[in-house]
Amino acid sequence: MTYRKKLFFLLALILCFISLYGATFFFDPGSNLGKSNFSWLENRFVDLADRIEIHGLYGRTLLLRRNNVWVISDGNIDYPVRQIRVEELFRDLSRRKNYSLRSSTPEPQVYGLGEEASRIIVRGGAGLPLLDLLIGFSDVSGREIYLRRGGQGEIRSGEDIFSIYTESDRRFWYDLRLFPDLSPAMVQRVHVSPPLMMDENPFTLSRRNNNWINEGSEDLHPRVESWLRSVLDAQGEGFADPGSWEAEGSIILELGDGSARILRIGPPDSNGSRIAAVSGSDFAYYLTEWTVRRLWGFSF
Repeated sequence: MTYRKKLFFLLALILCFISLYGATFFFDPGSNLGKSNFSWLENRFVDLADRIEIHGLYGRTLLLRRNNVWVISDGNIDYPVRQIRVEELFRDLSRRKNYSLRSSTPEPQVYGLGEEASRIIVRGGAGLPLLDLLIGFSDVSGREIYLRRGGQGEIRSGEDIFSIYTESDRRFWYDLRLFPDLSPAMVQRVHVSPPLMMDENPFTLSRRNNNWINEGSEDLHPRVESWLRSVLDAQGEGFADPGSWEAEGSIILELGDGSARILRIGPPDSNGSRIAAVSGSDFAYYLTEWTVRRLWGFSF
């Protein structure tokens, strides 16, 4: 065998050994690299979840699954929750990502992962939780945070996709949309009665032949559609006491199926906010002055 052939043979042999060693390291269950890509919650547990506890900056928020719908219960009232928020939380918990093993220290508080840490607890029925995830400090780069399962010593770090859940108040979870189930195409006629203090006259808009008219005026379609979408997209700043209060203005939406939704809006309080309620709903909402002006923002 010539010198050149021997050299190629030895190089090929070395590369083969390097490849085998690398594969062994990657697939070794005890190695950091092989264990770094995983999820905190297995997908098969998502459908079993019926309770989520969020402990964070604003205390404890409890989400409950009732009749397959997530709500926040306060006394005898179940407040609606944006279901997509819960879906996003489960997606983040169950998504496989790179979480590098950092330590197995017996003092997790060094990483902000003591028992007082922010945490997300997912439960399904009685017994131990499906997940108890503690969320700690940021690492030195500021791009990742330290994480630990409750009752376990392994400390990992990864992209901070969980602080948004623990550092937000209840309004992050609440579904505060006034008309969550309506689209502009469903509305056939609109009656608007602005508050007297706004010095605007009541008016009616009707859909006719794919256009909108008001007392015979044509070609209002683009402006009405834009304004109508802003009405249907309106959200409250929080839930209000639905007790007795008098409306100063209203917007009546007549739908294609013959039904109607009536939005009633009360007088301003000392902060400029107003209480609003929609017929068919058990809830009342606080609206900011900016939102109210958008609701009355259509002009001819």
